[in-house]
This record gives sequence, structure tokens and C-alpha cells, in this order.
Amino acid sequence: MSEDKHDYESDDIVVSFYPNRCNHIGRCVRLLNEVFNPDNKPWVNLENADIEAVCRTIEQCPTGALQYQRLDGADGETAPDITTIKTVKNGPFFIHGNIELLDEEGNPLTENKRIALCRCGRSKNKPFCDGTHKKYH
Repeated sequence: MSEDKHDYESDDIVVSFYPNRCNHIGRCVRLLNEVFNPDNKPWVNLENADIEAVCRTIEQCPTGALQYQRLDGADGETAPDITTIKTVKNGPFFIHGNIELLDEEGNPLTENKRIALCRCGRSKNKPFCDGTHKKYH
């Protein structure tokens, strides 16, 4: 599965943004607006905060639309010991853990630690939630 992806890089980190997975919860913007600000171009500015703050913020993205790779030799994101699935009223399934998502033939769609799966059936990016459900509630 080929996905649209935008990379933002500094000497210490590469932040990847998968726009089709973002359902605009806005946690990144609320937690670290000096780095993640949709009013700016580019909307991700890694020079405005330390790498630890950037990593902590990305790990709060429940959809996995934001991901990172450390280039400084430090450990990356660690999945929790137990995988959890959280339902949200009129929203997606949020899954957090060591996730390997397969298609109906058993082919890998993604390996990730955080994803949001569509429950309403209206997403243009199935099986991922794209926030379309918000138009109907």
C-alpha cells in the first residue's frame, strides 16, 4: 500500500506525517504548537523545541499520522506491553501496541505502534480513519 508521506528532518530526527491517517484531533498542535502549527509553512518546524519534547508529542498522536525516527542513536518509540483497542463514541477504533495490520489476503498494510481504524465505513482511506465520521455527527 503506497501512502502519501511528508518528511521533516533535522540533524537528530526525521518526523514523518501521513496526511491520510490524520483525523485532525489536534493533540500535536495543542501540546507543542511551536513545532506543529498548521498556520505555518512548513507546518512542522523541528528547530523550535528539543527532540525529547517532539518525540513525546508524536507519541501522543492516537492515529499514527505522525511518526519519528531518531538519528541521534537514542531509542525510538516503545510499544506498550499490552495492545489496547479503545472505542470512541461516533469515532474510530484507536489501537496502541505492536500492531501488524494485514489486508484480506494476509498482506501487510502497516506495522505501527498507533493506528486509528474506521468504524463508520465512510473513510476515503479505509481501513484507516480519516475523520469523515465528523461530518455525520
